This record gives sequence, C-alpha cells and structure tokens, in this order.
Amino acid sequence: MNKKIYKDCVYFLGIYDPIIHYWYINPHRFILTKNKKNNMLIGQYISSNKFCSKCDNHSKDIIILKVAHNVSFARIEIDINKNINKNITLILPDYVKKYYFFNLNAEEVKDHIKTYKNSNKRKFDFNRKCYLTLKSKNDINNIYENNFITSLTFKIFEYEKNIYITLPFFNTTSESIDI
Repeated sequence: MNKKIYKDCVYFLGIYDPIIHYWYINPHRFILTKNKKNNMLIGQYISSNKFCSKCDNHSKDIIILKVAHNVSFARIEIDINKNINKNITLILPDYVKKYYFFNLNAEEVKDHIKTYKNSNKRKFDFNRKCYLTLKSKNDINNIYENNFITSLTFKIFEYEKNIYITLPFFNTTSESIDI
C-alpha cells in the first residue's frame, strides 16, 4: 500500500473559518496505515509542520475528505468554496468519495485544557501529551453506519497564551462503505 494512497484515493483535512465563511484545505495528505486486525484505516500527520491551527473562541467545523488520488488540495479548496450556498451548506464535488465531518467546540477545548492542567500540575506546552478526540458526526447521524466509528484526534498545546491544535490523526472502521 502506498503510504498516502488507499483504494486509489487520498485523504485531506479541511477546516471551516466561520468569520469569513471559507474552507481551508490543508495541502498535505494524510499518511495511511491499514490495521487488518481491527479492520481499521489510520491516517496521520507525523510532523507538526504539516498542520498547526490556533484555537480561538469560535467553534470550528472540520472535515476529512476522501478524494481521487489525482485531485489537488487547491482544486478541492476552490470547488468547495465556490459551491457554498447562502445557508453555508457544504456541497461536495463529485470526486469526493467519502467525507467525515467533525465539530471542534471552543468551550470543549477550554474544559479539556483546564482538566488537564488541574490533573497534571505541570507547564502546559508542546512537550506534554494532551490530546482531544472528536467523533464523526456522520457516524452519530447515519443509521446505516451505526456500528462504524470514525474519530479525529489532535494534540493540544499552549504557546504564548494561545491554544493550538496540531498532529491530527484519524481512524475509521467504515472504510468498507463508500458513498
């Protein structure tokens, strides 16, 4: 298996900016690993240089897109943003084979950090292992896939009084079902 291509597809991470109503697609593809024992596909960024996003007081919609391997992140970003309608509904292009939708709630991040700080009594920085895992909204709302789980995990750290998320990785057991 090519480490970035699975079933002729690649996976990209996108984050929605609610202030300017724009989807940013990260230019880096996830590195993929198939766990045959658990029938699970795992995607990860192995360097914080690939993705790092400041958390602010707004919740963020996040999407993982499974697309044909010959589609660039720039094309995805252009196509998704030109298809946003007045209700900010996401209309996906035909080359998107599957998607996993997540919501990063700003209050949940703050609560998670507060709990971590209270239980660890150490400086909260990049070297600490503080992770936040989100469940895909697809799995919660889709009765046909209710026995499948997709999650997205971020490392969280504080730098100069700002909170950042980095090193995302996802795992899914729903890869046998495609849209």
